[in-house]
Amino acid sequence: MKKALETLVCALLGAGLYGALELLVRGATHWTMALLAGAVMPVLALIARRPPRSPLLLCAFGAAVITSFEYAAGMIVNVALGWQIWSYAAFPLNYKGQICAQYAAAWGVLSLPACALCRAVQRRFRAGSETR
Repeated sequence: MKKALETLVCALLGAGLYGALELLVRGATHWTMALLAGAVMPVLALIARRPPRSPLLLCAFGAAVITSFEYAAGMIVNVALGWQIWSYAAFPLNYKGQICAQYAAAWGVLSLPACALCRAVQRRFRAGSETR
């Protein structure tokens, strides 16, 4: 039960903070982006449990995870459902307009604070269980 709550907290923090970041940077967001960030965070939390020693490797893992999720979500919401929430078609090194190298690199950098947040949540839950 504690692990499920920890996972839920990471997911909700990811969803809320990413939605807020998009609003701050772009001035708009879509509910599916918060849902996507919420789905990514538990996977990043698994990486954060035993992170690689190299921050570059952590960025690479984070970029791979987030970009994979973004591609899957894009194929569902943009292609299959036709919602056209985003398109990277104008960016160099894009794949089917759903992912691109520039944003994959950005997701790698963003995964550093995301994993740090997950580690903080994990420490908080561990500290809470030690006091009982």
